[in-house]
Amino acid sequence: YPICRCSSCGLVQVGSSLSHAELEQIYDEAYFSSEVFHDYIAERQVRVEAGRAAVRTLVRLVPSGRLLDVGCAAGFFLEAASPHYEVTGVELSPYASAYAREELGLRVYTGDITAGSLEGEQFDVVTVWNTVEHMANPLEAFEAIAKVSRPGALLVLSTGDASGLFALEMPLSNV
Repeated sequence: YPICRCSSCGLVQVGSSLSHAELEQIYDEAYFSSEVFHDYIAERQVRVEAGRAAVRTLVRLVPSGRLLDVGCAAGFFLEAASPHYEVTGVELSPYASAYAREELGLRVYTGDITAGSLEGEQFDVVTVWNTVEHMANPLEAFEAIAKVSRPGALLVLSTGDASGLFALEMPLSNV
């Protein structure tokens, strides 16, 4: 997919609009065992340890409560957070979300945060780790996140660095 930089504001984004169905096809089992992630499931311990480091910071800010991880993949961050929080995840990939439920016993919904599967719930912490760049409609997603966040909830997100070494290998178009 083409990556484009806006010549006016510098925003970097995928240069084509993908539907939810197209995104679901991208994030099948092969995505988690291809050149992006050689073998994502085999990296469980490393990913859980990295998650524990992030959880140590979160616990200083919000010591307990309910945590939602949007784009939770196979649930490794949720596994790390579960000793401190009541955890829930949302994951577009049927493969990854099934792994989180069946292998780790986690509460993970398959689908998009905008689908309303969490309607009426309230979370104290919401994490969006390296997911916003994969969303079909980020504004709609963050509106849905706001609806399930308690007043004063902590929102934490991360995204790729368009000036990082990996990104620099990818051609950018100006729009």
